[in-house]
Amino acid sequence: MSTTSNSTTSPHSIPSPHSASNQNQPESQNPSSSKTQPTSTSTYTLTPHELSRKRARDRKSQRAMRDRQKLSLLELQSHVSQLSSTLTTQAATFHSDLLTYQSQISTLQTQIQGLTEENRRLRAQVEENRFVGSELSLENFRFPENAGGALRDLPLPRPISYPSPPRPLEAATSPGGLFEMGGSGSNSVVKAVGGKVPKKEKEVFETIPMTCPSTCLSDRILQNYIEARRAGINTFGKIGIGLEKEMGELDMMEEEHPAWLPDINALLTPNMPKPNLDGRSVSTVVSDILLSYHEINTLPRKVAVLYIMYKLLNWLIYRTKSTYDQMPLWLRPTPSQLNTPHPAWIDRIPWPNARTYLITHPHITFDDFAMVYSSSFDVSWPYSPSHIIESSSGGMGGDGGGAGISLNPVYEQHLRQLRNWTVGEKFRRKFPELSGIIDADGEGSGEIWP
Repeated sequence: MSTTSNSTTSPHSIPSPHSASNQNQPESQNPSSSKTQPTSTSTYTLTPHELSRKRARDRKSQRAMRDRQKLSLLELQSHVSQLSSTLTTQAATFHSDLLTYQSQISTLQTQIQGLTEENRRLRAQVEENRFVGSELSLENFRFPENAGGALRDLPLPRPISYPSPPRPLEAATSPGGLFEMGGSGSNSVVKAVGGKVPKKEKEVFETIPMTCPSTCLSDRILQNYIEARRAGINTFGKIGIGLEKEMGELDMMEEEHPAWLPDINALLTPNMPKPNLDGRSVSTVVSDILLSYHEINTLPRKVAVLYIMYKLLNWLIYRTKSTYDQMPLWLRPTPSQLNTPHPAWIDRIPWPNARTYLITHPHITFDDFAMVYSSSFDVSWPYSPSHIIESSSGGMGGDGGGAGISLNPVYEQHLRQLRNWTVGEKFRRKFPELSGIIDADGEGSGEIWP
């Protein structure tokens, strides 16, 4: 009986061979036992009911973890969608604001342009009122007493053309034939002899630049002055009949003084009383215009501009070989100046190829050019400004004619070399292509301009 009870054992009390072998092995010989054995209750020691409950808990835990991951993913997706929507809204708002600002800027620019044009028109009208009317006539043109500091070049609201002065009667034709002069003095008559003869060609010094109506105040003043002086010469010369004799006398007078120079006193004493326009010297008229440019603020630069304008205007008034030869070679008109209508201010630029460039680029206006040129050009005078003038006891011809001061011959020779005329960085930034042309003109391929 006892034997039977001892031999009858529970299935759970019989150790498996594998368990027995593991128990018999030392712990050092089974290094993986501590890693493989779970910390929780082993499934080998659980009853079927406990094992089923454990598996149910595991599934629930995994399901809860998946739900949490899904919820986190949904939250992230919602956040991304919200950010995208906000970004889209902000982009649309920014674009709308940008269009609004651009429209406002365009409106402001239009208003500014309108105000600028209105201001320019009013300023031109104010300046025009000073000179139009009786004071603008050739017989009664006078400058204001403070003209030296007040004259400024302004665009004109409308172009004004001036009648050409009478010219010498070279040859005239009609359906009846050729007319020739007969008699002399006031008893001269015109006789028709029939046939035709070729018209006499003009000399080089008789061909002047082809300028258009004035585009700025200085052009207007100088064109009126030239016409007034020309009209006076023609009137004195019996409206062309005696003009050749008159011009011949002028040539003789100029050849006696081949080095006619501008009157420096007109530049240094601008407040002296002045006669009518047609009775004033070239130096006085040019000085009044020149002194209104405060950017030309040094004596060497002022005298340089006075010199070239004096030489140019003397030729445009008298149009003789003597006055033409007195101009520096680089100041004489180029073919473009003679054949293409252009503003008169271009003729006063020293560099010949630069003048051609300005004629072929009419979009460069006087205001654009003068704004930077007046403050940027230089004549590279290395000595003291006081050395450009010298005391004189008598006149050498020109506008001076009396005791006082005159141009230093050394400075005159300096001015007549185009390589000494330069422009600064401000001008070069504004007109880089034109600056290269100016540099090339100044170098003159090694030639020293006369």
